[in-house]
Amino acid sequence: MPGPAPAPDLDPAAPWPDIDVPHGDGVTVVYDGAALGPQTPLRFTGPPAGHQMGMDVAATLWNRSGADLAFDDSIPWLDSPGFTLLEQPPDGLADGASAQIRFRFRAAWSPGPDVEYAVLTVPIEGSPMQFDVQAQVPRPLAAVVIGPGGYRARSDDGGSTWTDLPLPDQEASARHSLVWGNGVFLHAWSDGPEADAPSRFALSDDGLTFVPSSFGPTTGVGGCTPGILFVCAHQDAISWSTTGALIVHEPDEGASPLLAAGFNGGSYIAVGLGGRRATSLNMPWIDAMDELWWREEVSGGDDLVAIACQPGGRCLAVGGNDRHWATVTTDAGATWTDTAFDAQPGARLTEVVSQGQSFFVSAAGEPSLYRTDDGIDWQALPEPVAGRPRLLGEADGTMYAELFEEGAPATLARSMDGVAWQPVHTLPDGMRAETVAGERWDQPAGEPPGNEPPGMDP
Repeated sequence: MPGPAPAPDLDPAAPWPDIDVPHGDGVTVVYDGAALGPQTPLRFTGPPAGHQMGMDVAATLWNRSGADLAFDDSIPWLDSPGFTLLEQPPDGLADGASAQIRFRFRAAWSPGPDVEYAVLTVPIEGSPMQFDVQAQVPRPLAAVVIGPGGYRARSDDGGSTWTDLPLPDQEASARHSLVWGNGVFLHAWSDGPEADAPSRFALSDDGLTFVPSSFGPTTGVGGCTPGILFVCAHQDAISWSTTGALIVHEPDEGASPLLAAGFNGGSYIAVGLGGRRATSLNMPWIDAMDELWWREEVSGGDDLVAIACQPGGRCLAVGGNDRHWATVTTDAGATWTDTAFDAQPGARLTEVVSQGQSFFVSAAGEPSLYRTDDGIDWQALPEPVAGRPRLLGEADGTMYAELFEEGAPATLARSMDGVAWQPVHTLPDGMRAETVAGERWDQPAGEPPGNEPPGMDP
């Protein structure tokens, strides 16, 4: 009995496979498994409005007309703002051949969801064909800054401008944590200035309206981190949630409180007082369990108050007691390398942000800002002219810091490299910023599937 027929060659530059599969005749443009036509536009969801990244789109042109095609180079294939061909299509197309039409779409800024339109023209000499293109454009990405005293600001234009949105009075506290993940913002705060004040949680899908999460009693908010789960460290517990709507508390019986948590792509690492470090061993959502399991890795050393992680296992935790002290792991918490420097009264590393392949760290003491690529060799960075920096975090690839000088309002600034800081917003008198989080959009991986002609098996 003969074996199965070999799969057809679907290289876009290859001729139409000579296989016995029913298909129509003529010239066809195929996108996402469907032939375009009067009732079938090329429709896709693009990047958010005003996003700096574009989205690449590919359709396939098939010639099954029985004749070679020649294209009129005086007629543009695409002639609409925001739609740009990535390469010039061929001058013609032989019968039985195919070619890709690849273009990039970048959405203009608009305050809400929108649709942008274009016309794709196949400029066949004497009989050009036209197809509608519709790009669904989500609303702009939001970034949110929160601080003590009931302060909140929001931006929807990449951090260029900000609108102050005061928080309700009951959210005025000494400690806030704000993160974005799984499509929502999660805000955790202490309901009062005391270290053991009750913890509160709320979530938002747009950074404007926050609704309370369901949670049990716990105290003393530390740092939260997004990932497969949301994980938050507290004075007396570690909390986690899959969506932010229901917060699960697990009592922490360690010798000293955990103050911050990070996610390295495969596990969570929590750090705290006395150099305490703990690594998660499972994922409840994936493992169908109702608790997180933790392994105590290390204790002893200076207090650790912040941590940032990179995919692949590298995490940098920072803190110090009258010195700058940091510890780094490159194997997801199995081993750690400690570094201490710049001993002086009151010195401490206070915040850390991962940006690209580097970590940026702000400090109490002098200098006030550092960069390190490996957690061992450190480079002091110049202090911005507008004030002493305190890193707030990262939003959609941009770092933010509060710049502050005594006697002047605090300033929100942004930077891509930790050296050049652009002031973007002046906070109201008496207000301070503590943390920032922002929505993220990533270019879909690969090209759209299903650009084979109807009736073809991919």
